[in-house]
Amino acid sequence: MSKVQLILKEGQPEYAVLPYELYTQLLEDAEMLQDILDYRDAKALIESGDEELIPAHVTFS
Repeated sequence: MSKVQLILKEGQPEYAVLPYELYTQLLEDAEMLQDILDYRDAKALIESGDEELIPAHVTFS
């Protein structure tokens, strides 16, 4: 278990100090979650007909 240190201000949590490895893992997880949400949104737009797909052979020719 990682050690996270809380810094209090007037008895309430103000900051959290955590190991760098945990920090980088949290950033990676947040980026992955954002990618998943972006994919879901794009897929919904395509399925609703609000977004048009262009075939790769047209795009890259």
